[in-house]
Amino acid sequence: MDTYSRLYALERALSDVAELVNLLSLVRFQPITQDRWRWCLGSDGVFKSKLLSSMIDEKKLLPGNQFAETSRNKSIPQKVEIFVWRAKLNRLPVRSELDKRGMDLDTILCPICGDETKSVDHLLFKCKKVIEFWKFFLKWWNIPDSRLNSLDPLNTDSIFGSFSKHGEKIWEAVKWVCCYSLWKARNNKVFKNKEWNISSILSEVQSLSFGWISKRLKKAPLEWHQWNINPGFYVDTSNIRTGIG
Repeated sequence: MDTYSRLYALERALSDVAELVNLLSLVRFQPITQDRWRWCLGSDGVFKSKLLSSMIDEKKLLPGNQFAETSRNKSIPQKVEIFVWRAKLNRLPVRSELDKRGMDLDTILCPICGDETKSVDHLLFKCKKVIEFWKFFLKWWNIPDSRLNSLDPLNTDSIFGSFSKHGEKIWEAVKWVCCYSLWKARNNKVFKNKEWNISSILSEVQSLSFGWISKRLKKAPLEWHQWNINPGFYVDTSNIRTGIG
């Protein structure tokens, strides 16, 4: 390396050092404060999943879509909320959706009833075997025969007109657990060739919803015997004194 190159390299190194010293001069250390991670997207520097979810809803989801906002119900796990959110946006990998995306399938008929094209709406509400399940579900709640045909608006106006807001949250939670269990049963049928059994699905819904809701509703405990007979007891305003949001 000639003299000119050495001088140029030295000058550049000194410039880098000067820039580093300038940057470090702006740093203020606090001896009594321990180092910690700081989340730059929040004003207080503390990570909050609720704030992150709100930002995703605001920045990434389609404006004007009534189903775009992430569904919330604190009486059930987030995995069920996420499942419902995906179902509302028609983002579950059912056969009709996979076919639209170019996947080569043997059939796009419903693996449960074998009759109609398999869609999210068909899977959760319109399949003839799923309709039979919902009849058993309504009987469990001691509700006169009615048709449940969508995730929203949850049919609560016609079924629970006089029930509390918190009671409707319980109803909503159990209905979402039903959809989640129907999806699991569908997958077991498709991938494990397990028999579609309405009684087994309903039993799973009863146990899962009881466990999840009772764990989160500690100030208004549920009793298994009553829940097993008719969970509607706990959504009546005269029986439930505290709620979930």
